Amino acid sequence: MKLRNKTFLYSIVISLAVGVAILGYMIFMLPPLYMEYRLNENLANSEDMFNHLIEKGSLAGAKFKDSSSFGVVIPKEGYRLELSNSAFKGYIEPGDEYIKETVDSIRESSFEDYKKGDPDIQHMGKEFEEKFKKLSARVLSNVEKDFKFKFEGTDNINFKEGDIKFHSVGKSAGLAEMSVINKSTGTKYTSYVGVGKKQGQVFLFMNSVITPTADDIKPVIYRAIPVFIPLIILLAFCISVLYSGKIIRPIEDLERDARKRQNQGLECAPISVESDDEIGDLAKSLNLLYAAQAESFKRLSEEGRRKEIFMRSSSHQLKTPIAAATLLVDSMISNVGKFSDKDRYLPMVKEKLAEMSEIVNRVLELNHLSSDEDRTYVDVAGLCSSVSESYRIEMDNKGIALSIDSSEYNEAWHSNGDMLRLIIDNLVSNAVKYCDDKGFVKILVTNDAIIVKNAPGNLDESIKASIFEPFVTGTKNGHGLGLYVSRYFANLLNLRLEIEGKIDENNESVVVAAIRK
Repeated sequence: MKLRNKTFLYSIVISLAVGVAILGYMIFMLPPLYMEYRLNENLANSEDMFNHLIEKGSLAGAKFKDSSSFGVVIPKEGYRLELSNSAFKGYIEPGDEYIKETVDSIRESSFEDYKKGDPDIQHMGKEFEEKFKKLSARVLSNVEKDFKFKFEGTDNINFKEGDIKFHSVGKSAGLAEMSVINKSTGTKYTSYVGVGKKQGQVFLFMNSVITPTADDIKPVIYRAIPVFIPLIILLAFCISVLYSGKIIRPIEDLERDARKRQNQGLECAPISVESDDEIGDLAKSLNLLYAAQAESFKRLSEEGRRKEIFMRSSSHQLKTPIAAATLLVDSMISNVGKFSDKDRYLPMVKEKLAEMSEIVNRVLELNHLSSDEDRTYVDVAGLCSSVSESYRIEMDNKGIALSIDSSEYNEAWHSNGDMLRLIIDNLVSNAVKYCDDKGFVKILVTNDAIIVKNAPGNLDESIKASIFEPFVTGTKNGHGLGLYVSRYFANLLNLRLEIEGKIDENNESVVVAAIRK
């Protein structure tokens, strides 16, 4: 299965799992949360209405969510009872003495210790319940004088008592939460009955609500399922298509670029992936890798061409001494003319053999050292001194003075000691070889450069541009490999080789510098 299909499938599965989780939440978690929210809201609403009644003395005109509340205010004096709810207000004034006594007993009650959970609250509730029953019986007995009536209950209404909770509303006011359950229908009714006292006035409050249940909201959720499930599937499909396309498209770009490079080589434009995620980072890393590969390939190609030219030139250079030595040996063997004088021409054969040996040694050094790039910390000043001493006899024969200045050098170079020795050896060898008699060779060593100067000396301007190429020399006796080999190893050691002709104090001099890049 391809990555696009895998990503699409995984996205579908994840989206459906999220959809199922949301659906489960709606069925099993949302109804209880809704019930708790509604219960807290009913209690808070009843407390707000009761506080409004205590503060304003009436519920008329109050804007609350429930309009089934009812409030009664018993005055400090007299028997004019103020009645109100959010839709009306009015009053009644009883004439019956028993009713007046009941009003007086309520007015004289103390509510200072009305606190949540206090046992006296339950006792107070029972007292009010008894008074309310007696008051109701008294009112009905007065009504029976003028009316005859009869009420009978049915089996359809069968209530059982529910929970009773008490809530404190200030110092001298409280709210009782009482519920009953209809056994026939399962409907739960909650009544909030409040009693409070302020400045001699007594406030009676009642609010009735239907308590919400989980069954109230579940039918709505079940009706939404036929719409919700297709919507989840559609959203999962769309999100999966977009997500998988966004993930796969940059990877396909990387694949196409790899195929393109396979057919066209490394000379291709950088990968263009507009992304800030890990795939974008991968594209940037691949661009750096391809750039490094192209640079390495270019360097290796140039090195291969240089070695090829070098080997061809070496072969060509070897032909001359080989041909000369062969001719001399054949002539001496055959005693041809003047070549029969072996004592005279054998040294010439040896000279040609030495020339061939030197060329071969240079080639072997080049191949051997180029494969060894181990680096250590090298004392460059000490190395220059050691190399210079090996040319002490040649310098004494020509009367050349040598000086080494390392006053600006105090840090060892991290380099390859063998390659560095070969570079310094070639520079000192050329300086001694091409310096006039009674001249001088000066070596300056710093933390960043090795500068070799010989004077008097002359740099042929006609070969200056190609002096670092193999077999380019300004003398008949030179083979032209020293500076070529030096520059080759200088490049491996990240050094820059420069040569310049100068005129100091009317004397021509040649300065060669190996500078760290």
